[in-house]
Amino acid sequence: WARRMSRERGLGVRSARNWGAEAVDRTCGSQDGFGLEHNGLVELFRANPSIAPQFIESLFNMKVPTYTSVSVVEAAQDKMLPIEFRADLVLELRNAAGEIVLAVVIEIQHKQEPIKKYTWPVYAAVVRAQKRCDAMVLVVAPDPNVAQWASEPIDLGLGLGTLQPLVLGPRVVPEVTDAKVAEGHTELSVLSGLVHGNGPNGLAVEAMVMERMTGEKATFPPFAQVVCARGCARGNARASSKAYARRWSSS
Repeated sequence: WARRMSRERGLGVRSARNWGAEAVDRTCGSQDGFGLEHNGLVELFRANPSIAPQFIESLFNMKVPTYTSVSVVEAAQDKMLPIEFRADLVLELRNAAGEIVLAVVIEIQHKQEPIKKYTWPVYAAVVRAQKRCDAMVLVVAPDPNVAQWASEPIDLGLGLGTLQPLVLGPRVVPEVTDAKVAEGHTELSVLSGLVHGNGPNGLAVEAMVMERMTGEKATFPPFAQVVCARGCARGNARASSKAYARRWSSS
């Protein structure tokens, strides 16, 4: 996957050194919870939409139609749809003739929500009808249980049709612990940090992000601050725990 991502960088994967990011101390004081992580993941794809088809091909081994550009369509701006039927983000892949060859609906999922099994098919169907092109749903689910749930085929009725979401979760996203790989694949390393941050190699994965974030030159875009915030929170939690243990043992 790393070699393939390298070949496709000409389609728009930007180096981390070209981004202006906030310092880590600011990140530690930023908002926390799913809101920050959700917005950060949406921003990841909005800032560089080309990574979506690259992930589909390199991580899922699926061939997407030939395209020359990828653009963002703000799904929330479609006032014709009720708010519950608006996806987080929609991407359009166009060929050299300017025709839309594929629409990718991006959904960020942090917990199991049964209603999504009904709304995700709506997202794909509406986009397919509006754009007159093939459409699919790409879900980002950092939690392993949520990712497994989200990857289940959705039966549209009587077994006559199904929607199969593609899910970027711990089983699909590789653990990026190599500095060279992290340097060449900014978005993948950030996604790896979010997905594997709580796993056995979580500290090593997040160290790749933290090390580059605090370097003199290498910086990450704003969405990478999500990982840094998580790392700061972990460090603060551990420090507090150790301080409490010391006080307890000395009393």
